[in-house]
Amino acid sequence: MILRPRQSRNDHRSSLARLNYAFYNRDPREVSHDILGKILVRREGRKLLKARVVEVEAYLGAGDPAAHAAVGRTARNDVLFGPPGRAYVYFIYGNHWCFNVSCLPDGVAGGVLFRALEPLEGLDLM
Repeated sequence: MILRPRQSRNDHRSSLARLNYAFYNRDPREVSHDILGKILVRREGRKLLKARVVEVEAYLGAGDPAAHAAVGRTARNDVLFGPPGRAYVYFIYGNHWCFNVSCLPDGVAGGVLFRALEPLEGLDLM
């Protein structure tokens, strides 16, 4: 399931609250809906990089044939089995890095793939 945000936008310069791990301890479809429009922030030295989440995909774990977890737990996909809120990053096609976050309770596979971000600040370092 690919989702894109509604048209309403928040000002990215306002105060940013960190999402806690409980936010991710839910069905990936719910997390996908709620993460759209949120701002991803990373500090690189003295600069902040900010990007708005504009497209995501929910992966439902072992029962989802498109999910990496569909083959069962492996060394590569272990992070998808929790705990929730952990980054799952992998390299594909010899060219792209994919960023996912684990969802669902510890021991249960699920995740959200961040398909597209809208750069807001620090584009020169992205």
